[in-house]
Amino acid sequence: MTQLKLKYAVYRQFILEAEEPENDVEHDKEFMGYTYAVSEKQAINNIKHRMMGNVSQYKPLAVSGHWAYWCKWTAELVQ
Repeated sequence: MTQLKLKYAVYRQFILEAEEPENDVEHDKEFMGYTYAVSEKQAINNIKHRMMGNVSQYKPLAVSGHWAYWCKWTAELVQ
């Protein structure tokens, strides 16, 4: 039996985590697209793969001795 696929809107947000928390930077969420999926995790994977190929969504994009640059992915159900 197949699972019901729901429509999701997927967003990404770039986050810079600095050594000193007061220097952290969170950019605005950016709409990346719609997809049909059985879960939020699958929706994120669908869009991430479509936009970025096989890049891990769980690792930082760049790291230095004093900061890390992340891409945070979220998905929301569309009514």
